[in-house]
Amino acid sequence: MPSLGEELSALRKKENLTLKNIFDSTRIPLDVLKSIEDSSIFKDPHRNKTYVRSFVRTYAKALKIDEPDIILALDQTYKDKYDGLIARHYGLSSWTNKMKGTESEEKKKDYKPKFALETPQDKEEPDEEKDKPDEKKPKEEKEEPEIEDQISTPSGTTFEYSKPDSSQSHVSKTPDQPNIHNVNWVEMSDKVSDFKSKTPITLIAAVIIIILAAASYFVYIKYETPSGSTKSNNELKSVLPVDTTKTQAGTAADSMKAANKATLTLPDTLHLIVYAAYDKLEPVRVKSDLANRLNPYWVEKGQAMRYRFLNDIYIRGQYSRMMILFRGHPIPNIDQYKQSDGTIHLQRSILEKHKDWYKMSNQGPLPNDVPWPSVIHNVPTF
Repeated sequence: MPSLGEELSALRKKENLTLKNIFDSTRIPLDVLKSIEDSSIFKDPHRNKTYVRSFVRTYAKALKIDEPDIILALDQTYKDKYDGLIARHYGLSSWTNKMKGTESEEKKKDYKPKFALETPQDKEEPDEEKDKPDEKKPKEEKEEPEIEDQISTPSGTTFEYSKPDSSQSHVSKTPDQPNIHNVNWVEMSDKVSDFKSKTPITLIAAVIIIILAAASYFVYIKYETPSGSTKSNNELKSVLPVDTTKTQAGTAADSMKAANKATLTLPDTLHLIVYAAYDKLEPVRVKSDLANRLNPYWVEKGQAMRYRFLNDIYIRGQYSRMMILFRGHPIPNIDQYKQSDGTIHLQRSILEKHKDWYKMSNQGPLPNDVPWPSVIHNVPTF
């Protein structure tokens, strides 16, 4: 049955390339190259298929094999259905048969019975070979160059090492430090894949923690920074000199604009002030739609009481001693609002007719040069 690794090896030999040449051009470790050519890498369960396919594709590229061909060959290999695609497409069949014929002839020539008796001629052959000049050695090296020399021990065991430099003494050296050229990348990738398979939970937890930290920081920046910046601006304003004239003028203008906007319409709840302008009231009785009972109130001279209502308010007392104020404006001729029982009845509709009363009057002049109340009491609500 054809093997992808064997055909890659045959194609390499056909191109007169050694494994060392492939290593120099691809930087694939030598042991990996050997495992590819003997097809053991495809059966090793510890090898990561992704890295194996990458190594084989890189090896095939060095042999000038088209990418679609090597991908199809890999797919067939992993499915145990490889049909010799590389040999067919790259002319290996005739070359392989030729090489097999050459090898069989060489084996026949070199064949020697195991228990054949040695003749004097046989014994002399080694001496003749020693006397012959080393003319055939370069030819033998061209037939099958090797990337590494084998050193045989007296016991027959062979060890593979890089060929030592004849110009230097053969002294044992400490192993070279790991670098990019002598690291077993396949073994390293397997360790990395094992590490990844063991640590998904840790990685997910770390990602969640980072996301929560980022969200907390975002919330802090969004809701805390503006207040902090406002505070710093206020502190800066307190340090810098301020033109008080412009500030007061601007404040007064702003308050007037706000008052004008606020007085375009009357509010839902209205306030009426009964002021003991000329003498104390003992008592004044007030009733409204918010306090449905005529309650008595004693007010000292110079003081006032503030009453709340929605639409109607009723007042009874010593009218000659009092002054009634609405939004800071004194209501003139209060007798015109008297009923038959002598009670003054004021309604929202009456107050809305006086547009000049919509604006608040604060500390304006009062009739007969009467001063403003020293104290304004709010009527308690029960």
